[in-house]
Amino acid sequence: MLDVSAHSPCNARGGRAIDPVHGPERVTRRRRVLAVVYGGIVCTALAIPGLVGTAAAASAPVIAPGQEELLAAMVGKGAALPEGCKLTGGDVEYHTVKATYACLGGEVVFELTHPAKAARSATLTERFALQVRSGSPPAGLAAAIEQLIRAREAGFEWTMLEVKPEPASARWPALAGAALVAATIAGWALWRRRSAAPSAPQA
Repeated sequence: MLDVSAHSPCNARGGRAIDPVHGPERVTRRRRVLAVVYGGIVCTALAIPGLVGTAAAASAPVIAPGQEELLAAMVGKGAALPEGCKLTGGDVEYHTVKATYACLGGEVVFELTHPAKAARSATLTERFALQVRSGSPPAGLAAAIEQLIRAREAGFEWTMLEVKPEPASARWPALAGAALVAATIAGWALWRRRSAAPSAPQA
């Protein structure tokens, strides 16, 4: 029986196990394989609490109810827009605003999001990122919408919604299972290598 306190598997070198009764004599091939499997499981089990405890709560910006009229004014409701464009629809979805315009050249859709979620091509204001989602906006339309946003965005507030991480209890069984599989494969590989090695010649 191995003395775990005196011979920690995490400190074993090359999968070598030490028999506390018979001293540093060579153990059987089977014991070596079991020692590697045992060591991998124990070491990974000791590391799991650190792995599952690193996740922290995050926050995501969302649009709180009650700001629909302000948002509508920001995207051009009732405003004279360039090239005869007219706001025909708006949709608030969680953390985005989609505004649809009917223009002479066809329908155009703009999207407003939080600056932290902006694409590289987006136009940034103090509290929004403005970008084209579909269609070809006529000259001056994007600039006109940007101006409307900048003139009114001081009255808008993003709500930061806390996003809780996945509970650690839901993750550690998968980690433990992966550790068991990895340790078993390591033990099998060692056994195969030992089996393939030629036997030492008898004196």
